[in-house]
Amino acid sequence: MRLLVDHCLMLAWTGIGAAVAYVKKPSLFTNPSAHLHWLLGIEQGTLLNRLKNPAAYLTVSSIAWFYLAVFAGFILYRTYTLFLKPLDWVGNYWDPIMGTDSRKPRNKNPGDMPPAFPNGWFRACDTMDVSNGQVRFEILFNQELVVFRGRSGRAAILAAHCASCKTDLSTGRVKGDDIKCPNSACGRSYNQDGVCTSVPDGSESPSSAHALRSWPVEEGNNHIYIYHHAEGKEPTFLPTYPEEIANGYCVYHGRTEHVISAHVAEMPENGPDVAHLNFLHTDFIIKSLSPLITHWWDATWHPGKTDEDKHCAYVILDQYIRFGKSIVPGTKIHVTVTQNGLGLVCLKFETPFGYIYAFESVTPVRPLMQKFHHLVWAEWRVPRIIAKGVLKALITQAERDIPVWNHKTYKNKPVLVKGDGPISVFRRWLKQFYTEANWDEVPEFTPRPQIRSFWLPHDDSSEPADEKPAKPALAAAAH
Repeated sequence: MRLLVDHCLMLAWTGIGAAVAYVKKPSLFTNPSAHLHWLLGIEQGTLLNRLKNPAAYLTVSSIAWFYLAVFAGFILYRTYTLFLKPLDWVGNYWDPIMGTDSRKPRNKNPGDMPPAFPNGWFRACDTMDVSNGQVRFEILFNQELVVFRGRSGRAAILAAHCASCKTDLSTGRVKGDDIKCPNSACGRSYNQDGVCTSVPDGSESPSSAHALRSWPVEEGNNHIYIYHHAEGKEPTFLPTYPEEIANGYCVYHGRTEHVISAHVAEMPENGPDVAHLNFLHTDFIIKSLSPLITHWWDATWHPGKTDEDKHCAYVILDQYIRFGKSIVPGTKIHVTVTQNGLGLVCLKFETPFGYIYAFESVTPVRPLMQKFHHLVWAEWRVPRIIAKGVLKALITQAERDIPVWNHKTYKNKPVLVKGDGPISVFRRWLKQFYTEANWDEVPEFTPRPQIRSFWLPHDDSSEPADEKPAKPALAAAAH
């Protein structure tokens, strides 16, 4: 559908370009036959003769003008998409290794993985996906949900099926701030907390048995966030909201989405796995220019150290461009990465044009199926083509990881060496997002008892601390 829309827009811009080319003969707009005569270079001859021998009536100048019009329309369209239109690349589900749709289940050995659905905040959908009075169906954490927005503008997330007749509420309608069951024989309404507010004939007062489960919801950064906890507990922390976005200082520039066939912890584990950066991500974004031009990375990872940010982890990242084996001066880009739980990441790029914020989210749909989403904001003074270029570079690097994530198994105690990075520290950090109840959400993935006990929070004081990873030799690379 997206390609069809793009082609329709290109045809429209081509028509505009052709019209501009014909401005030199205003009479062509009032006389269609003269328009055809001028375009084909025809001054005389019947229509039948033109159809029998069209080549005889074509001239070099008419063909040149036609292709000039098409080219002008194409340039106008590409200018619009590059400089004015936000990137909207949602629906990229292709696995480059298997050559198949990543959404299709595969026979994959999950390994000794932790529970499929950790506790914490995750992206449910984007703000633009649900307008006032609209309803959206989502599958998250192996459950069918409805996301809807009341007339007051507040978003809510409920279980997708009516408590009485089990009809899918995503086919219903929003009335005020309530969602109404589409089954006319049932007709129940539910408010944004899942409480049944009315029955069709008013013969009885709705009871708690009629209520639907609701989830805590937050909204910001153009995202609608859902808080998942296996025991139904209230949130202990909130998503990250940069002040520049909240006060309207930044501009939205686009989004992308992939589907990954892996455990949700695989993506955030890229942070402490600093060694893979200068192995998998050195090729230049324009791969045909490698190995002459390459990337070089210098990164450190550490978890939050206080009670206020224990749910966070941080990566300090510097990216350089190398020509041959020498670093090109002025190509350093400093990135501050904040991991908020296992599902949300905020990347702050410091560029010569200004700050660019990229929000990366991983949301479990089903066991071993994740929605991997990117969204970019930038300061108002950053040109759109620069912000979109950062987003394109970000997803190009992410797509180099996707085949690895899709085709690996999980090992709870990997064999590590000093240069691998603080992966063991990360594994201990992520245990805080699991409780005993997380194992019961997906009974078919019941692990061996020793694996289950490994992933539950416990005192790690007896485990050896990781050695500090070796820092890449930037100085040596610069010479």
